[in-house]
Amino acid sequence: MALSNPICFLKQTITLGAVVLPLSTLKEFGPEDFRNVAGDIKTVQIVLEPNAAAVAGAVLARYWQTGEDPTLTEGMPIRAFEKVNINSFSDVIAFRIKAVDALEHKLQIQFFNY
Repeated sequence: MALSNPICFLKQTITLGAVVLPLSTLKEFGPEDFRNVAGDIKTVQIVLEPNAAAVAGAVLARYWQTGEDPTLTEGMPIRAFEKVNINSFSDVIAFRIKAVDALEHKLQIQFFNY
């Protein structure tokens, strides 16, 4: 069922660590699996909140929207409070991200239906 108004219908805060995180593993509000609501997901916005011990200006994470896993040195870099916009459903499913330091950072994730 498509939503009639463009809204953010799912917000999550998750901890990002050294393990690769695909967005397709995230859960909806109830027992629904992400894939059950993914048909309404058109775009995603992610903001990286750094750990307090993070080095200012350092690359804190790396990501790919190709379905490949990023490494410590390969992938698009993200620094503190940078925003990543994912603009298609296929890129949402293919998105992979991981921290490149030994710290845990927070990802603020908003899923939109437009």
